[in-house]
Amino acid sequence: MIIEHRLADVARLADRLVLMDAGQIVTDSSPDAILSDPDLREQFGLRRLTNEPQVGWETLIGTDGAHLNGREPLLMLEGVSAGYNHKAVIEDVNLSLYPGDFAALVGDNGSGKSTLGLVAAGLLKPLAGQVRLRNGDKPKPGLDVAMLFQNPADQLFTDSVDEEVAFGARNYDHFDPGQHDQILREADLLGMRERRPLMLSVGQQQRTALSACLGLRPRLLILDEPTLGQDWGHLQRLMDFLSFLNRQGTAILLISHDYKLVHRYARRVFLMKNGRIHLAGRFDGSQDYTSREGALYEAFNA
Repeated sequence: MIIEHRLADVARLADRLVLMDAGQIVTDSSPDAILSDPDLREQFGLRRLTNEPQVGWETLIGTDGAHLNGREPLLMLEGVSAGYNHKAVIEDVNLSLYPGDFAALVGDNGSGKSTLGLVAAGLLKPLAGQVRLRNGDKPKPGLDVAMLFQNPADQLFTDSVDEEVAFGARNYDHFDPGQHDQILREADLLGMRERRPLMLSVGQQQRTALSACLGLRPRLLILDEPTLGQDWGHLQRLMDFLSFLNRQGTAILLISHDYKLVHRYARRVFLMKNGRIHLAGRFDGSQDYTSREGALYEAFNA
């Protein structure tokens, strides 16, 4: 028996699906019967099964990307090597992120994605190279860059969801009650504001930690595997809200194995292999979502 939010990912393997909601079994049927029902997909936020077309993508050699928007970079990693116990996990990484960027960092387990994210967020000191803002300063964690960790419990520590989401904003003296409530609403946490974060499900913890990051109003938001514990409905709602913030100027770096999520939201993609940026790419504007998804599938499995 497999317990999974991302139903379409396991439906290919199963001959029976049991769908639960609010502690009740809603339906018990075959994968085809459930996933072919548009009402069920809409009500419970299920992804449909897709056949991934093998379509090429436009590749860019190097990671500069300045031609994408004609702006000065917001954050630059220049010749960065970093790791743990003086042993490098990423080596000689050059990467620039821009105001309003929505970039994705993809790659195999152990390729260095999370380490790169920690360095970009100013939470891990590089062994070599430098990380700097366009004015030359080092990024200030929380103010310039906020990061959602892969394990949300690592960044939850207050006694209530309400306190958790407000903590950073109050600490930096820019708490806005209206914005606070909007973030809780978009994360579907209004009804949980008095609950202890560490007593929530993993998916609810993830949304709480992300909401705390959003309350900081960073210029760059780094999301390390935000799909953890999320059903497609909650994830899509959060990502649509992040897209709204992105259009207002917040830069986003999405670290993910989920190429379906990447194809839907990212405009630039960096592929990591063995601790280095192996490929930097963007999609041609003429490509529709299906072609983009197939292109990402090809890149992931190259």
